[in-house]
Amino acid sequence: MTVFEYLMVMTSIVLAVALTQLLRGITEIWRSRRRYVPHLAWVVVLSFITAQIWWAFWDLNQVGDWTAFRFGFVLAVPIVVFLASAVLLPQRIPEDADWRDHFLARRREFMVLMTIFGFMGILMSRILLDLPFTHPYRIWQAAIWALVLSGVFVSSERYHRWLPWIFFAGLIASQLLFRSRPGAFAAA
Repeated sequence: MTVFEYLMVMTSIVLAVALTQLLRGITEIWRSRRRYVPHLAWVVVLSFITAQIWWAFWDLNQVGDWTAFRFGFVLAVPIVVFLASAVLLPQRIPEDADWRDHFLARRREFMVLMTIFGFMGILMSRILLDLPFTHPYRIWQAAIWALVLSGVFVSSERYHRWLPWIFFAGLIASQLLFRSRPGAFAAA
């Protein structure tokens, strides 16, 4: 077993726990009479992000000099995603949960975590993969990061109804353009 394989076990476990929570939440929301579509959309988007992180982490197999700091930095990414999933979906979900009220009450926390996640992705690809700030992928990363950052400050419910869809469209486009194969930034 290589050092990379050994370290990725822990990140995979955290990602799997986050994805399990998200998938459980999707079923709970779907069964609810008081579902809120933007909230459900964010849960689906976060599920996709969780799988995409696992996919993108393959690029880290080229990191030759693993340190505790580097591992901690990498592990922090799935931890932030797990925390975001916990904000969207509490452990104990009341049967009569009003998902609109829950999302609007927790919106800012969720958007702060997503902003941190986006910033960490930019830093991680620069620090560990040496992806230059001038790489075209940075335009997509910056645009997606700006979207969630705007969600921290904009409280309009109408805005938040559209935000997950715009975010997801940008995310899908960036993944199709730059990350459709594992190891996409191996030669960056």
